[in-house]
Amino acid sequence: IDSALHELTPNRKLMRKIVLGFTGLLSFLIITSFASAQNHFYVASTGSNANDGLSLASPKATINAALTAAVAGDIIHVTPGTYTEKISINKQGIKLISTDGAAVTFINPSTAAGVGTVSVVSGINNVTIGESGKGFTITGFDGSGSVETGAIYLIGAHQNIRIEGNN
Repeated sequence: IDSALHELTPNRKLMRKIVLGFTGLLSFLIITSFASAQNHFYVASTGSNANDGLSLASPKATINAALTAAVAGDIIHVTPGTYTEKISINKQGIKLISTDGAAVTFINPSTAAGVGTVSVVSGINNVTIGESGKGFTITGFDGSGSVETGAIYLIGAHQNIRIEGNN
């Protein structure tokens, strides 16, 4: 009996090390998944920029207000309506999509300075503007003639820019 009990002891130590290692790995994965979780911001023409924008019940009123609140990698959902503003995406990995598509979600240029109705700042990568069935109708504007302008304008160099489902 003593020899059988003695044989189990190293196996128990090994099992304990495996369980502790697995527990540590699981804790690390849980913590990092919370740290890298994406926020979803919502925009509605009936919203208020004083809202947190984190649900359809408390949407922001403008896309720019949602962009200001967002951090890299967040998703901005825009509900049907007409949004008159120039949008400058200046955070990595932003995803800008409509909830109901280009036929009912419009972005028109404001009189604010800028080169595009929607522009992506130089060096900003992994940006998505629209998806199949979740795009926008984006109206460009005429510049002064000395500066290029457009509906969607990519300033400088970028990688992994996705523009889909827009008119």
